[in-house]
Amino acid sequence: MVRLSSPSLLAVLIQLAVAQSCTLDDIAGTTIDGMCTYDYLIQSVTDQTDCDKAGFDSLFGGDEEAARQSIFQLCHTADFESRNDFVPWSDITKRGYQFDKEFFDGNTAFNQEYATADNNLKLSDDVARIKSINTDVLDSHGIQWPGHIYNFNETTSCQARAAMCCWTADRDEVGAGSCSGTGCLDEEPESIGTDVCLVNMTKSPLASHVKRGEAFFPGATEGVVNCHGFAWDEGATDLDNKYKGNLLFKVGMMEGLVDNGYVGSVPGAPMCGCVEQMPIVSKAKCTDIEITEAWEIGVDSYTGNAIIELKHADIQLKTCLDDGVEVDLATYYKTTFQESIDHYVAADCDAAEAEWLSSYELGYRRKAILA
Repeated sequence: MVRLSSPSLLAVLIQLAVAQSCTLDDIAGTTIDGMCTYDYLIQSVTDQTDCDKAGFDSLFGGDEEAARQSIFQLCHTADFESRNDFVPWSDITKRGYQFDKEFFDGNTAFNQEYATADNNLKLSDDVARIKSINTDVLDSHGIQWPGHIYNFNETTSCQARAAMCCWTADRDEVGAGSCSGTGCLDEEPESIGTDVCLVNMTKSPLASHVKRGEAFFPGATEGVVNCHGFAWDEGATDLDNKYKGNLLFKVGMMEGLVDNGYVGSVPGAPMCGCVEQMPIVSKAKCTDIEITEAWEIGVDSYTGNAIIELKHADIQLKTCLDDGVEVDLATYYKTTFQESIDHYVAADCDAAEAEWLSSYELGYRRKAILA
């Protein structure tokens, strides 16, 4: 038998009393800026309340190991609930699935209408709802990824964890591009030096409306094309993955349509999609995202149990940088993930076309175009 001396016994009793004095009401309202994990929570609780680590652990299982498991489950549930509270992509336009799909393929009124002398506010009326979402939602609330749309289905595509839009026309005088007024039927987007190598229509049959086919664009035959993309990490807990719907809204709806009036798609390809379905190109601009989530501990009014809820998300969307210098999508991808997507973006078009043509048994080869 181990006999405790009186001072030791007194210390144990005091520790137990302190632990027992920590209640859910004591920690309710504690906010956590950052990841919802045991370590973040224990730091926030001890900083913001009189509850110490021993008291916190006693509330969630008795010891640290049990408390960690309890907090993991609470955070997992909280994250699941926060994702369910994201704005559905169907609420972006509220025009239905077919409209949303066709928009990303380049075939809706958003893509084809343009301002006229009789109605120079036509485009502003079109995008009024999108502007409202940009103001009220984009920087503080999650937007669901439209995985139900073929262009962004992560089961059949998106394995590279990157998406982009490639625009071929400018329909509005706002932003860059050559449209300077009304009647912009065939104006060009701003040139960023993008060369389109080829389109594999087999990868995007719903946009090309054929089961198989390839289109090559030697030289500058494609005209001016402006491509802009983004990428995300693969982990389920990575915030750029969680909020990639916000990235798509920023690039596809705001950067392209609203801020610049960019529309149109490379023939045979979607206007926007995961890079596997998009044209193989030499260059694309890049947008990055930074998110800080704020969580709060509460008490369920029905069960009396502890709950954790996402109270706020600070979402910042910005140009991709490397050591403070703007970089394109392929460079950002390589420096961030230590992987390459050069076979989709930043391709050498001559090499890409030659490799593709050499795969045909009939021995097709590229022929110089006469002036």
